[in-house]
Amino acid sequence: MTYEQRLRNQLVKGLRRNGFLHNDTVAEALSTVRRHVFVPDRSLKAVYRDEAFITKQLDGVPVSSSSQPSIMAVMLEQLELEPGQRVLEIGAGTGYNAALLASLVKHRGRVTTVDIDPEIAARAKAHLRSEGFNNAHVVTADGGLGYADDAPYDRIIATASCWQVPPAWIDQLKDGGLLVLPLRLNGAHISLALRKHGEDLMSTSAATCGFMPLRGAFGPPFERRFDDATASADGELSATAWASLGAMLREARDVKVSFPRRRYAGNTPLYYIALQGKPVLRYFRQTGSWGMIPFLLMTSEASAIALPWQRPPRGRLPLCGSDEALDYLRKTLSRWHVEGQPDQRQLRARVRPSRVRLGPLPRRANGKYRFRRGDHLFELWFEQ
Repeated sequence: MTYEQRLRNQLVKGLRRNGFLHNDTVAEALSTVRRHVFVPDRSLKAVYRDEAFITKQLDGVPVSSSSQPSIMAVMLEQLELEPGQRVLEIGAGTGYNAALLASLVKHRGRVTTVDIDPEIAARAKAHLRSEGFNNAHVVTADGGLGYADDAPYDRIIATASCWQVPPAWIDQLKDGGLLVLPLRLNGAHISLALRKHGEDLMSTSAATCGFMPLRGAFGPPFERRFDDATASADGELSATAWASLGAMLREARDVKVSFPRRRYAGNTPLYYIALQGKPVLRYFRQTGSWGMIPFLLMTSEASAIALPWQRPPRGRLPLCGSDEALDYLRKTLSRWHVEGQPDQRQLRARVRPSRVRLGPLPRRANGKYRFRRGDHLFELWFEQ
């Protein structure tokens, strides 16, 4: 057994041990496909750790990566792939995920992977050809429009976070087929597996994930660039709120919050907080004492608090402006405890065409969280 094969086997064992990998067929693909060929500028030891790698930036902002193997394994299992199926992948990246897809659908199947960036698409194509994946077809195009020439598809997977479900994906998916996409959920990301039933999509599973945003016509609509930071939201903020961000962050102070320790991946109240409807921003700043701030909850133009993905050190969080955001967070955490600490594994979703007058941030009614994006109504709830 070669050194690289031992490293691949160790990666697979680690993914199984940590609960990210259960399917033997997916495990075989991860054990067989050589990731280091697709990420040639990293050492073998680094490539076969459970890590993501940034592979391209534009103006200092990451736009492409080789995703973390644990997330890839989870989403591949959500797809429920079978030999001979036709698959559309949105976001070619390095081509590694397309290679895994091609390995799973075998020679009788076909994978079409689409990327908006010609350089990224060309590199992915070269990697796939060098490894002999002739059943993987690389296209340079806006992935939000799908790729009608190879439709219909049995499966569609997006490897970029989506603010909405582009209509072309639903149109190009066979009835009964599965769409797996990382949905932007008011600051968080949730990987939803959605089965098509006529015009409706019904979820079959949900998992924790994190991805760069989809680019092109269906990219995130609410985003602001600052001198040293990028902030994005899933709903519109007032001009005053955007303008106040920088000033508030400069005046942040630490406050004590009883934030629960995670028992397993995804066991975080972040999803519950996101669904309550107050805007949660994804805020990234690469300089200054704050470093990178993944989430920021705003309750008004004068109050915001940072939200941790993991339990914060010493239970302290940065608070900006008044105490309003702190009070809101504490009350929301209290409700989360009372309702049994629901987490992402219990999330269910229905997506259907609708002209109902709702905004893009969740509103709770009768135990469900409803919002509208594009032409679709989203209904999410925690299954008990």
